[in-house]
Order: sequence, then structure tokens, then C-alpha cells
Amino acid sequence: MSAIRKRNEYVGLGEFDVLIEDSSLISTFFSISELPETFPQGKTPFKIFLNPNLLKSESEVRVEVIDSNGDVVYSEYPKFMDESGRRLVVLWVYEDDPPGIATIYIAGEATHFENGQRVPEEWRGTYNVRWKRSVMLDPTLPNTASILFADEPNVVVQEVNMPYLEKKFIGNETIIVSSIVADEGTTPTGSLSGSEATLLWDTDYRITYEHTPTTIETTAPAGFIPSFPGFDAGSDPDDLFPDTTTTTTTTTKDTFKV
Repeated sequence: MSAIRKRNEYVGLGEFDVLIEDSSLISTFFSISELPETFPQGKTPFKIFLNPNLLKSESEVRVEVIDSNGDVVYSEYPKFMDESGRRLVVLWVYEDDPPGIATIYIAGEATHFENGQRVPEEWRGTYNVRWKRSVMLDPTLPNTASILFADEPNVVVQEVNMPYLEKKFIGNETIIVSSIVADEGTTPTGSLSGSEATLLWDTDYRITYEHTPTTIETTAPAGFIPSFPGFDAGSDPDDLFPDTTTTTTTTTKDTFKV
């Protein structure tokens, strides 16, 4: 199941009237670091440090990334801060995003110019400084970005004993495979041809198919009742193969504060 595509609304940071165009390579106001020249498919972060001497405290900073078609590339801001006080900005490039040049815009509210002079009154209380940088998007490239954990990961390993089933038809033969070993003195499940069973001790028994049908119905011969832990008599063997789908939804703000 493919990931649900996330989206940011178009804001148009590149069209805002601003007082200060921050033209420095890594930004005097936003101190950009670890910015890749090319963003591959998937999630790739870079870091931003909001200069407290130039930006208004508790003011909002906004990021917008525009691709070569003029569409918004999804970005988000995890609740993460490293030892230096840098925040993460994460770009998420999907496989159908257009390859080519994209522009990153970052805007905020400055209180001072780089020389220490205060921003005029009429430019206060609004986005008045903007930085931009061109990067490449290439959805064909594999993603090698480091995995960052917000919390220290914890792994729990536990042994679980449970049966498995696989299915196959070989001619007119149905083979039932279980990972459960038959105990001595009991009748094990076996390989069936028609209603006759060929029984083997300590053997896995499979139900498999030579082909891949779109719909599978499994019917055991008359008088044959498979028995496995977790599998009740009369149940469909498909019940041991539950469909599993994972859907992840994340609500993120498109701004963060100094």
C-alpha cells in the first residue's frame, strides 16, 4: 500500500513584499546547514538555526518549497532540536514529483538589520525578511539520509509459536503445510490427493498454488478436518492470513516559532 500523499497549501512566499532579501549562501538570519544540493525520493532533512539577535522572539517562521511546475513540495517540521539549538526542516519528495530545479523560500519577522539597525515601525509585525535557495529534486535517486529518532528507540524481542500456512495446487493434489510438528501418538495433518491422506511425521505441510488466482477458495476433501492452534474446525484457512494495511496520518503545522 503506497503512502498517503501529504500536502501543504500554497502560500506564495516568493511573491511577498519584504524589507530584507537575505542573499547570503547559508542565510544570516536563518543559518541553514546540512542542505543537500539534490533531494532524492523520500524524506530528507536540513537544519535551520533562528538567529535570536535578528529575529523577533516567538514570531513565526514559514518555509515553502516550489518545484519546477510551480507546485508546492511537501515540507514539515518535526519537534526536534539538536544540541546546538538547530531545528529540522524535512522535505518529502514523492516518486511522481517532477525532477529539476526547486526553490526553497524561508520567511520570518526580523527586528534588526545585519548591521544592528532596528527595522522601521511600518515593517514590524509581518514577514519582512526572506531567504531563498535553488536545489535539485531527483525522485529517481535512492534516499541515503540518516534516520533520526525523536526518542531513544526500544526493541523488545519475544518468541512467538504459531502456525503458518502456504497453499499450492499440483495437478489435483492439495497440500496443507503447517509449521506445527506432530506429537508421537497423534495423527498428523497430511498431503491429500482426493480424500486419501499420505501422512508424514515431523513434516511441514503446505497449501500452495502453481498460479496466482485473483480469488482463492480452498475446499478440503470430505472427512478431512485440518487442526492447528488458532484455527477452528470449519474455518477458512485464509483466516490464518489476515489482511494487514498500515495507514499513517500526521498533522503538521506549516510554521514554527523562533
